[in-house]
Amino acid sequence: MATVSFEEFENAKLEIIRGVEYHEDTSTTDYGTTSKTYSTEKNGTFYEVTDPNKPGVIEFWSTKHPESRFYDDRSRDEIKAYYEEIIANYKKENAQLAVLKNEYQRAMNDNHEMVTALMKTVEDLKVKLVAIKALTHEVAE
Repeated sequence: MATVSFEEFENAKLEIIRGVEYHEDTSTTDYGTTSKTYSTEKNGTFYEVTDPNKPGVIEFWSTKHPESRFYDDRSRDEIKAYYEEIIANYKKENAQLAVLKNEYQRAMNDNHEMVTALMKTVEDLKVKLVAIKALTHEVAE
């Protein structure tokens, strides 16, 4: 999808609403995405959508020009900072996941060692029980 200037965004909207009566309708989803429509009887409808996960970006299209385009009012430095923050958060989450994975693996290893020790203890107890039964059986005879 193409990214356009503010002037192109405004011209696309004015192409629909300039000089005619229009109805503006706004709705917001549970996820915070806002949709606006500007409807006219004669010129069609202009649509614009903003997403809280993409601050400063407006996606838009109209019945006259159905191809979706973006207007992005952020500067190059703001865009760079935005993506650097996303990458930093991703790396931080990955590091946290690695720590959790190591802790989980350590716990599994500890549990395995504990279960192995308990199984050995049970086997030792069975051997002792057999020996005790043999001794008590000999004494009883």
